[in-house]
Amino acid sequence: MNPSVSESVFDFRGTEVALFVAGAIITIFIFGFSVWLFVRAAREQRVQEELERREFQRADEARRTAAAARIPEAKQ
Repeated sequence: MNPSVSESVFDFRGTEVALFVAGAIITIFIFGFSVWLFVRAAREQRVQEELERREFQRADEARRTAAAARIPEAKQ
């Protein structure tokens, strides 16, 4: 007959602690990496929006210049 071994909730093995710590470290690493990627993407998005805004302003300015150049020709 096998004697019953009573295990408590607070009994743990070294391997369980190692796996828990490894999981915590990996979770923190993945969270940090995700934040880093988000910050880079947000920065890149702001730069892209600024470039598009400048390009739109240049195109608008070119349209106004072309329209202003056409108006005197039409009056002649």
